[in-house]
Amino acid sequence: MPGALSSQPPLLPATDERAVLPATDGRVAAVLCSDVCRHTSLSVESVRSELTKGLPQLQVVELQDLCAPFSGFFEAVRAVGAGRVVVGCHQARTRRQKILNSLISGGFHPSGLAVVDLMPADGTTSRDVAEQSIARLRAAVARVSHSDLGIPVRDGRTASTAARLSRRELFGFGYLDRHPVASWVGRRCCGHGPSRPCVAACTHGALSVAGSSVSVDASACTGCGACVIACPSGAMALTGACVSGLEASAGALVRDARRLGVGVAFRCSKAGAEVPLGRQWLGFDVPSLQMVTAGWVLQFVAAGVAVQLVGCDDEACATRGVELARFSTALLGEIAPARRDMIAGAIACSQAVPRTAEAPPTIPAEVGPFGGIELREPRATTEAIAVLTTQISAATEATRPTVAPTRAWRFESPVAPLGDVVVDLSLCTGCQCCAQACRGGSLVADDGRDGALVLTFDPSACPACGACVRACPEGAVSLNRAVVVPSPAPGRRALGEVARERQCVSCGKRLAGAPATRVVAARLKTSHPEVAGRLIRGDRCADCLLRDPS
Repeated sequence: MPGALSSQPPLLPATDERAVLPATDGRVAAVLCSDVCRHTSLSVESVRSELTKGLPQLQVVELQDLCAPFSGFFEAVRAVGAGRVVVGCHQARTRRQKILNSLISGGFHPSGLAVVDLMPADGTTSRDVAEQSIARLRAAVARVSHSDLGIPVRDGRTASTAARLSRRELFGFGYLDRHPVASWVGRRCCGHGPSRPCVAACTHGALSVAGSSVSVDASACTGCGACVIACPSGAMALTGACVSGLEASAGALVRDARRLGVGVAFRCSKAGAEVPLGRQWLGFDVPSLQMVTAGWVLQFVAAGVAVQLVGCDDEACATRGVELARFSTALLGEIAPARRDMIAGAIACSQAVPRTAEAPPTIPAEVGPFGGIELREPRATTEAIAVLTTQISAATEATRPTVAPTRAWRFESPVAPLGDVVVDLSLCTGCQCCAQACRGGSLVADDGRDGALVLTFDPSACPACGACVRACPEGAVSLNRAVVVPSPAPGRRALGEVARERQCVSCGKRLAGAPATRVVAARLKTSHPEVAGRLIRGDRCADCLLRDPS
């Protein structure tokens, strides 16, 4: 093995942004520890044969005793000549951070790295272990291959809780645990003003708007990734949580889960519970369950794959998992009751992912070919429900000559990924601030008959960001997180009309906007009741009122 890592720059215990290898390097390498091949029926040849089917330029290599001694690992990986690396490790649970630290400190971009746990569970067959090992490696390769290496590298670091540390780890800062910190990429941002979806999605108060920029407080950011999913333009970035990489990984997992007849466990990367290799679940690691939406869960179910949610010790993450499971199950109970059991629920960090006596539910007969996974909201939820509705309708039509009309339903929840907007027309002045603040186009103000302002709303396009609520100066707009019918089917519904112009009954002169006059009258009702009364009547212009105030 090559010598010590004397050429690596030390890691500094701080939050920083650093330079990395050129982002244009698209070569990918899958590095397997020789322990993996010794303890399973895997071989480099079998892994290469499977993984290079869709990625012929992929390199698959085996390293002897990858972590023992660990000193030559970096040089060996760097010698492969790839900018994106997937490491298959037999002891990833305890060695993952050390492996990542070694590669990152040598200049590899964190979003181009993945360490896959290939430790088989007790009592599993060699065939199951081999098939699931390849499935996990394939998902990791898809993830790093599609990740954006142009995003800033920003992370925070804390001391590792490991009981024993070597002298090299102590002086080289290899003992530090990294946690990613969100970054704002201004050139990609399409938002404006103080109301931004990313700021609304952050429950930790780490994001704020300063002028035209979004500021990230590294000390408050937990790296949950909620802002990344909420951002429609990709301006919010998080190391290791590129949406395109997650979508590619999810797509690979769905295909293999369907083929192997297993489910997928959405696992917080900080969870102590591992997803055992060779059992009934494939793991899908995310920065936190706060990043996961009901649309993710429903898309996997629509593809015929059962879902488990594994949270960490953080209360927000664990609570999110429970609420997501409950809300998604409730939605399925209305859309596809036969698939309610495909959501196995949520478990905590300290619990072990159960080994069920039976495999997760098999793929329902009405599920068709798999076309891919969409993770950005609100499309993730609307597309999943549209697919589920189509599948169930097709199955119903095949068994009954007629199909009863779908009844209206509504589900509210703090984790609902869509919004339902209501406008109090008695307070609306027709200023259109709400429509101007809506960047997704779900709330629109158009000219109607007789100069009236017509407000329309498309629930399927509303990400529940709340920008319209915060923009309304009169407090006339309210929003609830909910999924309703006739949404998520595309289509707009009228919220109401606001009359903007009338004529004076005395002289025929065009009057000011009635809604604005009504609001002013309400504010003057106590201090100037006579003036308020005239404004409320609102049928005469100011000149006529001055000439004849009666």
